[in-house]
Amino acid sequence: MRSIVKDQSGTVIALFALSLPVVLTAIGVAVDYSDLVRKRTSLQSAADDAALASTKVLALSGAATPPQKETEARIAAEKIINDRAAGSGRTIAPSSASRTVEVTLTLDKPTFFGALYSDTDVALRVTARATYSAPAPAACIIAVGQDDDAGIHLIGSAKINAPQCGVWSNASGPDGRPRLPPATFAALAE
Repeated sequence: MRSIVKDQSGTVIALFALSLPVVLTAIGVAVDYSDLVRKRTSLQSAADDAALASTKVLALSGAATPPQKETEARIAAEKIINDRAAGSGRTIAPSSASRTVEVTLTLDKPTFFGALYSDTDVALRVTARATYSAPAPAACIIAVGQDDDAGIHLIGSAKINAPQCGVWSNASGPDGRPRLPPATFAALAE
């Protein structure tokens, strides 16, 4: 009887059999987690690229109305999402008023070993927001004199009508603050 109690030859097999489900579960969780992280990173990259491209279209669009600009921006974002995250749900919200585009992507990602520890699908959701600054208008009138109080003088009822056009002055007086670095004006003056 003592020889049976002291015999430990089957202990390793018994411990291995008891620990095998725990090890396999840990491996399954690691595989699922790494796959989810990879997919989330891919979705975030697609959302970022779509938001940036859409914002560029919104900023540079030649459309006449804000809704037309927003439609062009939405189409640009859709193209990128269709190429890079085709099966995902999406919300694309361009806004001409706030100069932003927000892209949200959602995806239900099936897991390989999810049934062992939770649901078989995991909902992934990523959001990207891009904003642009209104570009400075192009200069149509440039005053390069640095020694004047005001670089541009209007006398009487004279006025300048220059829509979509900037008026820049390099004058150092209180009525003419520099709008460009001096080196730029020096190059223009030559």
